[in-house]
Amino acid sequence: RYWREYLRRPHPTVETIQRFLVKAAQEFGVPVEILQAIGQVENNWTQIGPSIDQGWGIMHLVQNNYADTLTEAANLLGVSAQLLRDDARQNIRGGAALLANYAGGPRNSFTQLEEWFEAVKQLSGLIDDELREMQAKRYYEVMKTGVVSSTLWGETIRLEAHPEINLSSRSIRRNIRSADY
Repeated sequence: RYWREYLRRPHPTVETIQRFLVKAAQEFGVPVEILQAIGQVENNWTQIGPSIDQGWGIMHLVQNNYADTLTEAANLLGVSAQLLRDDARQNIRGGAALLANYAGGPRNSFTQLEEWFEAVKQLSGLIDDELREMQAKRYYEVMKTGVVSSTLWGETIRLEAHPEINLSSRSIRRNIRSADY
């Protein structure tokens, strides 16, 4: 029911969404590449909802019994959760605000996309750490390889590849600290 309603509304063009992503990245000091990848993986830059886990919009801000990134983002922006459900620009701003918030103060010294990994995991809004890790790796794989996809409206999304991304050292460090080595 909701999906039909959202799909009948005017939807921003790929060019407009790209502008929203760039402006939100600049406003909150986060990498646009991460915002682009999340939006592409979650719903191919479509402002729609709710998903099976009650995620909304391009950034898939969730509101369910184990996570509420939708309300958290609304509070950070000082807007209503409904606005984040309905408005692509505000939904993207909400995702960017959350990413900056989850990364905290250290983000100002980040020089590589990989350093955002833990914040990206948290932004996924999934129920447990294993699922959050898997989803974050999906986002990073899209960033590493790039993507070309078509929207529901026949427009093309092109995300540049960043082959320098390497999560293996991060994974190795995590495994060394594990209790079951």
